[in-house]
Amino acid sequence: DASAHLIGFLLTEGYLSRGGTPGSLEEDGDTVSAELPAPCTPCDPMPVESSLVVDISAVLDLSRASSERGVIHAKTGGTHSASICLDGAISFHAEDISRSAAFEKAAGCASLGCHPMERSILVLSSRVPAGFVRKAARIGLPIIAAVSAPTFKAAVEAERLGICLCGCVR
Repeated sequence: DASAHLIGFLLTEGYLSRGGTPGSLEEDGDTVSAELPAPCTPCDPMPVESSLVVDISAVLDLSRASSERGVIHAKTGGTHSASICLDGAISFHAEDISRSAAFEKAAGCASLGCHPMERSILVLSSRVPAGFVRKAARIGLPIIAAVSAPTFKAAVEAERLGICLCGCVR
């Protein structure tokens, strides 16, 4: 929904801190607005601290399961998806024509659901740019798995931010 997307955007872009929420949310039809403290400047991502260890076969299973949830993609071939997974299962899944929007929607739903990000895996149907690694760090996700190869800058950012980055997971 639009509120979850907005919360996900604000969190992953650093306008809200991990676990934070805006002062108020107002919905008017398709428009959602949030009240943020002034001045509002995005924060830099901090390194992710997690002791999460996952077998690669579990990551492959999650990638397959996320792909199978892509209902709109199966019909049109024109969407990206993002899944946030915990304990070998998909907890939150979102699809959108924008890979960023899919990620933000899943992140917002997870945050609103008080999901333990530090024990979770982000599964993406797209390639991983450096900005996605920073987005994941801002919400505390320790592992990113994507069906495509990450960019070189994404690999550098993942190393700097303590994120396990898995590419070509298929």
